[in-house]
Amino acid sequence: MSMISTDRKIAIHPTQHSRLSGIDLESVVFGRVFSDHMFVMDYRDGQWQQPVIEPYGKMEMSPALITLHYGQSIFEGQKAYPERQWACVHFSTEGQHCPHEPQCAPYVHARDP
Repeated sequence: MSMISTDRKIAIHPTQHSRLSGIDLESVVFGRVFSDHMFVMDYRDGQWQQPVIEPYGKMEMSPALITLHYGQSIFEGQKAYPERQWACVHFSTEGQHCPHEPQCAPYVHARDP
């Protein structure tokens, strides 16, 4: 496993158009209000690359990213076991590993457990 060196300098590219003045800091909702900036650090060839703080924006992702396929990441921490032909038993960790599932399920057209 490659560790990140603590002596690296983080490049900072400030935004030209801050949204901070339009945000009501008394009613910030998690997952709905985002920073003007984001931290980016690529991992390539077994090594962490140069860290950078840059203006909030689009990120490039592989279309093969498992999270994009049917929202599979909402089921993290759950298991399904075959019981007999064409049937399975579903095991949920009941909030330990997937507390976000009830909120996410409607977005991927999954039944609420």
